[in-house]
Amino acid sequence: MRVISEKIEVCVVHAASSGHCYRAMVSLSQGSCIECAVRESGVLSVYPELDCASQSVGIWGRRATLETLLRDGDRVEIYRPLQVDPKTMRRQRAVGRRIRD
Repeated sequence: MRVISEKIEVCVVHAASSGHCYRAMVSLSQGSCIECAVRESGVLSVYPELDCASQSVGIWGRRATLETLLRDGDRVEIYRPLQVDPKTMRRQRAVGRRIRD
């Protein structure tokens, strides 16, 4: 006989620009969304500058919305905005290599 648990465990992580990494395990009821996990984790009180509505989020490195339903064992990631455009950074590295050669 298989017992279905009504609770799920998820991990919420955020890497702050200061280099600190926030990690919290959260127990939620089945059918909870990413927004519930973020709010329950306490990350918003540790980093008050985070705005739940405007932050990009994902599960295991794949972009998701705040309304995405979670499964047991998911890792919710709260992303920071990019500080440098990736194309610009590649161009700068290419120019630096040409100068050294």
